[in-house]
Amino acid sequence: HRDWFVAVADEAAAKLSGTDQRRWLERLELVHDDIRAVLDRVVATPEPSTAIGLAFSMWRFWQKHGHLAEARRRLERMAEAPWARENPQLRARLMEALGGVYWWQGEIGMMGPCYDEALELWLAIGNEAEIANAYYNASFQYAVPDELDGRVALDTEGRGLQYLQNARELYQKLGDRHGEGNILWGLGNYKYFQEYGD
Repeated sequence: HRDWFVAVADEAAAKLSGTDQRRWLERLELVHDDIRAVLDRVVATPEPSTAIGLAFSMWRFWQKHGHLAEARRRLERMAEAPWARENPQLRARLMEALGGVYWWQGEIGMMGPCYDEALELWLAIGNEAEIANAYYNASFQYAVPDELDGRVALDTEGRGLQYLQNARELYQKLGDRHGEGNILWGLGNYKYFQEYGD
């Protein structure tokens, strides 16, 4: 039961932003209760690699299908567990997913530390593709408003801009055109809010 639903979620995760995403989102919705049961079991046991891996595969589904409150509850519970700190790669994935949930809930102040931790872990691991993505994610805490009045603190040290430039260089080195495109979008966001956010 566990293995079958983990495989479904893993396959779906790679297709949730493609042309066939609607079919995969609907498929995950149909099996969501089974996946919840698996998550409950592997967190209680615990089975860290399965729990975090499955949650990471599911977080985009949770975001796109309006399950952010559930995602937050599950990911925060995992993040607090001692076993969630044992494997740096798993921890980085967990922090990326939790940071993403905070982003979509508009919790910029809570997002930043998650993305910072993920970046620090990927830098230590040395995976360039993941480092590029982590720089991109971490840049948003310096680029978008974190207050209801829409104001954003200026990035006086230029850290957000440096993160975006670091990510762009890595994506260029890796030949990742999609990643470069994301960085251009991120740079546009950054420039807009730094110049017009007030």
